[in-house]
Amino acid sequence: MGDKWFLFLGENKISAGKNHIPAKLMTIFQEHDKYMDEEWASQVDAINARDVNLIDPVDETGAPPEAYEGMPGWEEYLEAVEGDMSRAFGYSATVETVAKRLSLMGFTPHRSKQEMSSRLRELREFDGDDAIYVREPGATEHVRHTIDCEEVVEIGLHALITSSKSTEVKEPLTGLEAACLDALELFREHDEDPRTLLAALLDGQATDTIVRLDLHDLLSAGYFTRHDAVSEVALQELAVEMASSGPIIVMTEGTTDARFLKRGLQIVAPDLAGYFTFLDPDAKAAGGAPELVKSLRAFAAAGIMNRVIALVDNDAAGRQAVKTLSSAPLPGRFKVCLLPDLDYVKDYPTLGPTGDTRYDINGRACSVEFYFGLDCLLTASGDPFPVRWTGFNNAINDYQGELVPRDKKTVQERIDQMLTSAEASGSPLDDRWDAMRKIAQTIIAAAGS
Repeated sequence: MGDKWFLFLGENKISAGKNHIPAKLMTIFQEHDKYMDEEWASQVDAINARDVNLIDPVDETGAPPEAYEGMPGWEEYLEAVEGDMSRAFGYSATVETVAKRLSLMGFTPHRSKQEMSSRLRELREFDGDDAIYVREPGATEHVRHTIDCEEVVEIGLHALITSSKSTEVKEPLTGLEAACLDALELFREHDEDPRTLLAALLDGQATDTIVRLDLHDLLSAGYFTRHDAVSEVALQELAVEMASSGPIIVMTEGTTDARFLKRGLQIVAPDLAGYFTFLDPDAKAAGGAPELVKSLRAFAAAGIMNRVIALVDNDAAGRQAVKTLSSAPLPGRFKVCLLPDLDYVKDYPTLGPTGDTRYDINGRACSVEFYFGLDCLLTASGDPFPVRWTGFNNAINDYQGELVPRDKKTVQERIDQMLTSAEASGSPLDDRWDAMRKIAQTIIAAAGS
């Protein structure tokens, strides 16, 4: 019979396999998505550690159940295999979370459906026939239907949901639905990436529906133990496919930037933060936008297969970096993003040769320190710390500005306190986090493009 796994959408079993860990499906889950019946799983691990095969009460040698009686966990195991195993061991997350994670890997509904339609179109061209053949229930002959591949995909996806329902509520498929569902079998084959079909299938589903990967049979068979980080192991197995499955590397202009943004992302987007790795800038010779440009080009030249996002300050130097890199395009998996514009700096105090003046400092002086709310930037009198103009950037014909070092240090200390407080409390986030949410949206959009 084999050792099986099952993928559920709500109560509907939408996919299954056996005799392997579904590594690509595991990439849509993280370790905090793991669920288990601790008592049952611990008994299974204890039995497996003794090399006793209890997958079936009667094994291949014909040994009767009595042969195993008295072994630790036998009674609990027997009760479990005869009862509800839906919470025994596996991973689960909501449709909303899974869809976002799939999008980060490049599996958006639109792209997935487009790929499926394209594959079907190629098959039609090979066969020399642009139709689908349908036999209605009770009929003896197939009827030719002219239908485009996009419609085949949509009807087939609907039929897959319908056919996966339990017998009590399942409605019979029409001949056309059955034919379209058969056409999608191509995307359920073992050598196909199951994330393509899943991303298309989740489109339009209720966001709070649970996607659950049931792995209890594989745990029973000893493929892993309950404490193994199965999702992380799966990612390691897919290292050769880093462009879609591996961590997305985020590069910043400095150590403080990386530390603040990493912690901030974990706070505002906890379900997605684990898919990003912030490069340790300590390993670089120097900070700033020019060094980031050099590092990014070095990564591309070295053939790094991960997706890489370079996040530069929204100032004159950052804009110059974007301009420089656009003149010699990098591979598509490399993205360069400016920090987003902010509303509360459109009329901001500045210091320069002409005295104190208020300007829009978007694109001129917005470093990471400006993205944790206006409160972090206020002096004791209630006015924002001013930006000091440091020079004119000829490459983009604009001025570069920054906080003076003393003020910048004060702002960084406040940000650190703000992050620490949010990490400890877990309370709902107020509008001070809106700018960090914008950064998260920028990173996520770049990863999915």
